[in-house]
Amino acid sequence: MLLLTAVACLLNTVVAAGGLQSCLHTRLSPASTLVSPSSAEYPNATVSNNLSWQYFASAVVFVGSAEDAAIAVKCAAASKIPVTPRGGRHSYASFGSGGRNGSFVVDVTRLQSFSYDPKTTYATVGAGFRLGNLALALDAHGRATPHGTCTFVGIGGHATCGGYGLTSRLWGLLVDQIVRVTAVTAAGDVVEASPSKHSDLLWAISGAAPSFAVVLSFTIRTYPQPASTSYFDFDFGNFSDTPSLAVKALLAFQSFAATSAPPELGTQFTVGRSAGGTLGLRLSGVYYGVETAIPTVIQPLLDAIPFSPISNTSKLQGYMASVAFLGGDDPVNTTGRVESPNTAYEKSIIVPTSAPLSEETWTKFVEFAFNTPVPPGISSYYWQIDAFGGSYRGKRTAMAAFPSDANAFGGRDGLLLMQHGTYSDTSGSYPAGGHAFANSFAGTITETVRTEGKKIEAYQCYVDPLLSADEAHALYFGHEKTHKLKALKHKWDPARVFDYPHAF
Repeated sequence: MLLLTAVACLLNTVVAAGGLQSCLHTRLSPASTLVSPSSAEYPNATVSNNLSWQYFASAVVFVGSAEDAAIAVKCAAASKIPVTPRGGRHSYASFGSGGRNGSFVVDVTRLQSFSYDPKTTYATVGAGFRLGNLALALDAHGRATPHGTCTFVGIGGHATCGGYGLTSRLWGLLVDQIVRVTAVTAAGDVVEASPSKHSDLLWAISGAAPSFAVVLSFTIRTYPQPASTSYFDFDFGNFSDTPSLAVKALLAFQSFAATSAPPELGTQFTVGRSAGGTLGLRLSGVYYGVETAIPTVIQPLLDAIPFSPISNTSKLQGYMASVAFLGGDDPVNTTGRVESPNTAYEKSIIVPTSAPLSEETWTKFVEFAFNTPVPPGISSYYWQIDAFGGSYRGKRTAMAAFPSDANAFGGRDGLLLMQHGTYSDTSGSYPAGGHAFANSFAGTITETVRTEGKKIEAYQCYVDPLLSADEAHALYFGHEKTHKLKALKHKWDPARVFDYPHAF
């Protein structure tokens, strides 16, 4: 009986996909390209950046215009095939591929328009831009906006899941910069959403876009580029014999982030280990100001860390040179370039300002790091712990000060943003033991915090595909915003045209 049901579902999907492709073939303009499973381009059109989660779409359309994007959504809705918008293919859970087999992917990477208004200092950016090219386009006008360091990441997903970067304590998150979008709704209408028109849709898109629309362009705030940037890196080497001192170092960083880090400072503690390797700790970041201020800014933290670095480096450079440097091996101009995929599992924790981690919690975290071997098949892991919010001299940083109810982003009370990545040493094959290891590691914090009666949150851009939809909504948005987003989903997409595992 189960086999017959599965076969029937498969046949229904095939029939629906055939109707979808027929609809698209007759209506799409030459500006767009439809890729079906029988196309030679299909493998490249469906491959994900994270090979741990690979899904096969019923079809992929690379849209070249707003009109074609609207046609694509209407055809999919008529065929009852779930639609997934896709930008840079950088979802850690491969949700840009639908998060499951059989979805219809609307890829916006061809939407590359850009304009800058010197009167408002707003930039209007096609949803197909990647972050490196966005930085280059803004650089032509001496401007910048907050975003992450990976140049291949697409603005479409990054801007709508949060968009944290090292300038976020100074300027806010990228999602906070959105003032207007042009998007295709579930009804197949091309609309402009702004504070004065369809403001509820703008609110929902600014944090939960894949559940509501295919975004075609963003109008965002921009800022004057800093005159100079100062990168620093302190390597504390192997501290495997000093777990109690490691706890003190993490407590010192948490305290520093809460009240002593100026907004011009983007900084992170990284704890990591390779398979069979030693446990390492390093402090790094960028100060978006004059180099001479760095010792004054960083020294209080260094004084509070109970061991000395084995080496340190610093680098004074212009803003765009800093973008290139932070991008590592990735080019700033990603046009025509292909990013190398990886095989990984990612998780996150947002530590609230109102509930910083106790010494007991940090102790359990460090003890796990010291005592638990890396599972077979895992080549390395890291915890990147960013100073996320906090205040300085009694004034909250830009990320923390942005009104919590101004958009759908959750985690506004965040003090620390903790990203946990575990990487496989075999391309495309993630070891089963890796998931249990990562979740147990994160559990040293989350379970202890829950036992203490405190809240815990997570960051949607570092999406965890093993969470259920209800778990994801609770962690990424919180109760009140989840309730509002569910109501808006019923208003804007009652037939669930836009659907994926964590969709509202």
